[in-house]
Amino acid sequence: MDATILRSWRKEGGDTVTFDSDAHSPSAIAHLFTEAADMAQAYGFRPAKDPFGFWSRVGELEPAFKASELTYRLYTAPP
Repeated sequence: MDATILRSWRKEGGDTVTFDSDAHSPSAIAHLFTEAADMAQAYGFRPAKDPFGFWSRVGELEPAFKASELTYRLYTAPP
């Protein structure tokens, strides 16, 4: 996920996010989910009590990381 998408979604008033995995091999299932969760939290979204639920927007927080830093982390992590 590019941080630009998440930042724009939040700016436009998006209230929830969810994660999905389009893996084409078993070893790629949930690849980079931790980084995606970190990014969602940096933009003020928090997980639901249900682990399969939508993450909800909380408050008006500024991101903890620059978008370029998060994008770099996502696209340079080893598979």
